[in-house]
Amino acid sequence: MNETPDATNTPNWLAEVQAVCRRLRAEDGCPWDRAQTLRTMTPYLLEETYEVIDAIDTGVGLEEELGDALFLLVFVLELAEEDGLTNLEKVVRANLEKIVRRHPHVFGENRARSVEEAMENWERAKRKEKNDSAAGIMKRRPEALPGLALGFRIAEKAGAVGFEWKDWREAMAKAEEEFHELREALEAGDPRAEQELGDTLFALSNLSRYMKADPERAVRGSIRKFLDRYHHMETALKERGVTPSPEARPRMLELWKEARKAIP
Repeated sequence: MNETPDATNTPNWLAEVQAVCRRLRAEDGCPWDRAQTLRTMTPYLLEETYEVIDAIDTGVGLEEELGDALFLLVFVLELAEEDGLTNLEKVVRANLEKIVRRHPHVFGENRARSVEEAMENWERAKRKEKNDSAAGIMKRRPEALPGLALGFRIAEKAGAVGFEWKDWREAMAKAEEEFHELREALEAGDPRAEQELGDTLFALSNLSRYMKADPERAVRGSIRKFLDRYHHMETALKERGVTPSPEARPRMLELWKEARKAIP
């Protein structure tokens, strides 16, 4: 068996982060930091997570954003320790033990010859830990995830027990079927059109698994591209003394075509 990680000692740099957090929370510390609770910190955790993702996508500011996220996690751990819920050592030890258990193909005798086999090992170990049946995997849903990411994870969990399309062609066919049903609902003025839109988006998030693509990153990339093209078009309008408006739509469409060529 391969050697397992050791979490005996807290690294000096991590102890420094803890010390800063405790200083901020002290009686003569920062009023804002002293006022925070686990519940009030949840939006900041979400915000910092997305800032890390944005830094990864853009390649700008990754070191700073990772530092912000790390500090925030340690700060939240300090709040949890103050509330008597847990502490850094317990969290790290429990997590490392879990990671080792769920990688029997690395730290045990099992072997994984592919990503799919590794995922199967992970889900099997996870079900054993939680005493769940294969069907029980859907009991634990990260509901706070954005819709596309949640759809991806739910489909991934289903796929881990074999409930999935054979290949991307079948997944694509399902997405096309849902899109057709959405079109029919819209044309008929059916109030269930929103439901059909949801079905379509879920099918597309599932299709992204077969493409080995992150649906959230894909849509953020498209939005970023739209914004770059819009800025290009807006700049061109300004150079011509034109303000974006419904009346300027023909000119805007013309310049939009130029923006698409300039920014593929």
